[in-house]
Amino acid sequence: MFAQDKAGDKPKGPVAKDQAEADLINGIMKEGDAGKRLAELDEWSKKYPETQFSDARQTFFLISYLQLGKAKAREAFDKAAEILTKHPDDYVALSTIISYGPTLNNNNPSEADMATTEKAANYLVDNADKVFAESNKPATIAANQWPAAMRAISEPQARHVIAQLWVMRKDNEKAETELTKLLQRWPNDSTIAQMLAQVILAQQKAHPEKTPLAIYYYARAAAYDGEGSLPAATRKQLNDFLTRAYKTYHGTDDGLPAVLAAAKTSAMPPADFKIKSTVEIAKEQADKQAQIDAADPAMAVWRTLKDGLTGANADQFFDSAKGAAFPGKGKDPADASKEIDMHWKGKIVSMTPAIRPKTLVVAVTNPGGDVTLKFETALPGKMDIGSEIEFWGVMDAYTKDPYMLTLTTEKDNIEGWKPVAAPPAKKYVPKKKAQ
Repeated sequence: MFAQDKAGDKPKGPVAKDQAEADLINGIMKEGDAGKRLAELDEWSKKYPETQFSDARQTFFLISYLQLGKAKAREAFDKAAEILTKHPDDYVALSTIISYGPTLNNNNPSEADMATTEKAANYLVDNADKVFAESNKPATIAANQWPAAMRAISEPQARHVIAQLWVMRKDNEKAETELTKLLQRWPNDSTIAQMLAQVILAQQKAHPEKTPLAIYYYARAAAYDGEGSLPAATRKQLNDFLTRAYKTYHGTDDGLPAVLAAAKTSAMPPADFKIKSTVEIAKEQADKQAQIDAADPAMAVWRTLKDGLTGANADQFFDSAKGAAFPGKGKDPADASKEIDMHWKGKIVSMTPAIRPKTLVVAVTNPGGDVTLKFETALPGKMDIGSEIEFWGVMDAYTKDPYMLTLTTEKDNIEGWKPVAAPPAKKYVPKKKAQ
C-alpha cells in the first residue's frame, strides 16, 4: 500500500513523499502499542504536515485513541468530529462521537459537545442506508459483522443517545416534546418510552396534571414485550415501581390492569386518557357529600357528630358537645333562606320497660341501635319494634365502640310516638262445678 512506485509504473493510489515517510508509515502500521503508535503519528504529522495519506493518518489517530479507552475520550471525540467534516458517512467516527459524547466531562458534556453528539446521532439514523452501505465497511470491522450486526446495534444506540441528551439538558418540558416525537417515530422503543415517563414525572410538582401521562409511558415500558422492549427483569422492576406510583396517585390499584393492557398495544395514550388523583377523588366525594348534606342537614350533623366521637380525640370532642341539643337547627332543604328545627329519624330497637317505657334504643344508621333516648317521664303505652320515630335531645353520654349516643329528651321532642292499643282484658268466667 505504501510502497514507492517502481520506475515507469503509474501510481495506483497515494504514495509517500519519500522513503523516510514510507518508513514512518510502515513502522506505524506494524506498531501494536497504541501509546507508542501515537508518538510515531505525532512525529509523522510534524515531519510531513502535508501527505497523500492524510485520511489514513486521521484514521490511525482515531483508532489509537480508541484503543487507549476513556483516558483518550476527549481526543477520540475531537478527532472523530474532524474526520466527519470531510467524511460524514465514516462509521467509526460517527460511533465514536455517539458513544463518547454523553460521557465527556464526567458525564456532564458541554452544550457544544452535546450538539456535536446529537448531530452525529441524527445523521446516522437519518442516513443509515448510506452509513451501512457495503462499500462503506470500515477496515477494522469483520465482514460477517457488516452491515447487519453493526446496524442492529448502532441505530438504537443513536436514537437512545438523542433521547439521553434531552434528559441531560435538564429542560424537562422541552425534553417531553422532543422525546414524544422520538416515540412517535419509533413507537416500539421502550427505552424512549421510559425516558419520556421520567421527564414528565420530573415535572410533577409544577404540573401534577401530567402525572397520568408519566404513568402511561411507564406502563408502556413495563408491559410491551415485542421487538424493542426492555429486558424482562427491567420490565418487572418497572412494573413494581409503576404499581407503587399508581397507588400513590390514585389511592388504589383499581384501573391499573386496564392501563397496562392499553399501553401494551399502543405506545401513545388515547386523547381522552385520564386517571383520577386522590385529590380529585376526594373533591368528588366532598362535593357529593355536600349535596347529600344540603338535602338532609340533620344527617350531616349526625355524620359530623359520629366522626368526632369515634375519632382520635373523641373525649375532647364529647366534652365540647355535652349538654347541647342535637341535631339542633339547620337550613330548610326546600328553602335555604329558612331555618328549621331538625330531627333525626330512627327505628325502635327496644323499649325499657316494655310498656310505658322510659328508655328507647333507636337505630339511625346501625340496625342494632346507635341512639339511646332517656325520658324523665315515661312514654304512654308502647309501640311495635321497628316503628319509625323522629326525635331530638340533649347529649348526655356516648360509647365509642360499639358506637352509642345517649340523649335525654321528653315526649314533646318525639314525633311519631303512636302507642298501640292494649289488648282488651279477658273476662273472668267461673268454671261450672261438675253435677
